[in-house]
Amino acid sequence: MPVSREKLSTLLRQDGLVGQTEASSNRTELSPSFMVELCQQLGYSLSHDQATAIMADALTDWLDIHGRAASSSETMAQNTSTTQACIDRIFESIKQHRTLQPAWGPVGKTIQRIPDIADRGITVNQLRMLSQFTMNLCKTRLLKHTGSRARESKRFGVPIAWREINLYDITAEIITKVIEHTKPTLVPERLQADQQWCSWMEFTAPCPQPAKIMFSHWWGGCFRDTMGIVNMLLQDKGLGADTALWICTFANNQFGEAFGTQIMECPFVKAVAKAELTVLLVDRSAGSLRRTWCALELYRTTADNKDLEVYTPLGMVGAGRASSGPLIESVREFDIRSTEASDDSYRRQILNYIAGEDEASGLKQENGVIQLLEGRPALEDTREDEELRASGKPELKYESELFRKHAKEFEAVNMQVRMEVYASLGKHTRPKGCCVKEHAHRAVSLGQWHALCQEMVASYKRWKPSQEEYDACRSHAGRPLRPVPAQANDMGMSDVEVFFWEPRRTKAGCSIMETLSSGPQVSQTYVNLCFGMDIGLLMTAIDHYAEARQLTDSWMFYLEILAWDGSRKEREADMYTKSVPLMKECESMLAIVDCDFSSLNRLWRLYEFELASRGSLGMYMSCSTGVLACNKPFPDGNWVFGDFDIRIAQNMQRLDVSSATCTNLGDKDVL
Repeated sequence: MPVSREKLSTLLRQDGLVGQTEASSNRTELSPSFMVELCQQLGYSLSHDQATAIMADALTDWLDIHGRAASSSETMAQNTSTTQACIDRIFESIKQHRTLQPAWGPVGKTIQRIPDIADRGITVNQLRMLSQFTMNLCKTRLLKHTGSRARESKRFGVPIAWREINLYDITAEIITKVIEHTKPTLVPERLQADQQWCSWMEFTAPCPQPAKIMFSHWWGGCFRDTMGIVNMLLQDKGLGADTALWICTFANNQFGEAFGTQIMECPFVKAVAKAELTVLLVDRSAGSLRRTWCALELYRTTADNKDLEVYTPLGMVGAGRASSGPLIESVREFDIRSTEASDDSYRRQILNYIAGEDEASGLKQENGVIQLLEGRPALEDTREDEELRASGKPELKYESELFRKHAKEFEAVNMQVRMEVYASLGKHTRPKGCCVKEHAHRAVSLGQWHALCQEMVASYKRWKPSQEEYDACRSHAGRPLRPVPAQANDMGMSDVEVFFWEPRRTKAGCSIMETLSSGPQVSQTYVNLCFGMDIGLLMTAIDHYAEARQLTDSWMFYLEILAWDGSRKEREADMYTKSVPLMKECESMLAIVDCDFSSLNRLWRLYEFELASRGSLGMYMSCSTGVLACNKPFPDGNWVFGDFDIRIAQNMQRLDVSSATCTNLGDKDVL
């Protein structure tokens, strides 16, 4: 029986793969076995491996569209042309028996080893090929947690999402497995005794590739963010896709790489010396700032008088998109003494080196040389101190004494890194204050919002209420009593209004916005929220939104609580007449949401949703873990950033204007 596009389309629809949403209970689970059965129904023979290849390649676009349709409560059937295009791709893959044969070569290929690790740079093109391969596997749910780390975290067998995969996952599930599976022939067979296989760079590159740029990073950061930074770096520098980057994950042999007994022999130091520029990648959790190996790379960068630039997922620190916010503050607070390494022995050796002590001090030695056990140094002095590390583990007495003895040396390293950041950020201009009569022009920039949040958190000890004051405030507002939060981020927005914003507003005699700005500022994004939420949720949600849309620090947000001047006259003004002109000024609306249905099912919030819809504004919903684009995609073409809580989407389906709450009954009648 001949293969038919129409037959394939009919089968896909019958089996629930097209024309239904993710919520459909009868949707067939995608699997290689299903593809084999599908082809059998078409009268066509297909092997399990070929079916796996088709899923990892041809179905990727279909899954992208399917996920987007599900998130916007549409069905695939509503986009007939796009659906048919995806069906055509699947059809052609089946017809041609396409195999998953990436460009890094066939099984058993010959690989020439590269002795100088500093020459093991990976080009951007090679990185992009790995990125696409990884994304295909993730989006077809073929890549799963299978390593020892997965067993420890009880995630064994769980599919790895593209948005969360990191370099630990890529090393365990792709690099080591692909190299072992292809069984390359290595020339020479070994560079070191008992060495197995090769690095990923050697596996993919035909010859040495000296790196122009050295990446200092943490393996736990999202690989998707790393690739975003790579692309921004190329754009900022005007570099081509053949630019070689030194990234330890791909340069070092993950089956075993000898680092030597001296710091100057290790690959990281050699890479810094050979590269023209060191780029520190600060991931969303600022993990690289807590790694001792990264601290060594920064130390060697300054010691070798190399250029250092710091990048976050928003861009280069000091550029428009990355000049304020929590990640910038993390860089400013860098302290090498708070860093960690997977092996305490390497941490001690690096700290010895930076302090100017004998590297072997406190480590097991043989004839005055560091003794390597299974290729790594080992601790000699393991006594614990009463002090705790940033990780919560007890600090070792040796390190505590080292920090006290060489406090000046360690602080000098800290200041070198901080000064690089300060130089990038440039001179800070203090706001002059102003008077803005037009309420709609009292927006705050992203940079001003970050500065306000930083001040609020840093001064919490001064404005933190007593338990008695806190109880009285919450009782008066009819909210349940609870202990005073230990951190400002856990305070409710209404509580922050009473204890932080209102006193500041009263003292200045104007709105908070007028104390932050030097003149009128027109809003670009209207923030829709419920004042019963915690301030930490608002801070996190705005940061997620800014990162997802790649906004600069000059982007303007309208937050009513910051625009209000505290007067009864403004509070009692007709909000209906205020909201309409405000929305006309904006190009988007951001709704801050959580899993509490009551905070969403409020009449004023729904009214603002209606205004945004009528005004064709871009509508976005942000929670503590991610952002959902409702009607306009993010700049990278995606519709979801991070991990948007599905329970919020379920609450949205329950919304009913007739049952929505409104504190002021008069407002309810008007609305």
